[in-house]
Amino acid sequence: MSGTRRVHLNDNIRTEHLKCSCCRTKVYLIKIESDDQGGEIRTFGCPHCATSKSLRLAPRRQHLKPAELVADQVVC
Repeated sequence: MSGTRRVHLNDNIRTEHLKCSCCRTKVYLIKIESDDQGGEIRTFGCPHCATSKSLRLAPRRQHLKPAELVADQVVC
C-alpha cells in the first residue's frame, strides 16, 4: 500500500433529520444554498404539515497539497 490514502468525505445526514419533528413524515429537499464560511444550508420541507427545516453543513476539508521538497545546499 502506498503512503497516500484516499479520504472519503461523507456529508450524509442522519435519519432522524429526514423526518418532520411535528408529524414524523418524511421531509424532502427544497433547496441548497451556500453560506459565507464555504458550507451549505439545506432546506427540507414536510408535504404533510407544510413546515420547513434548515440544516447547516460544515464545509468539506480541502485536500492538502503534498509538502514541497526543499533542497538545502551545503558549502564546505
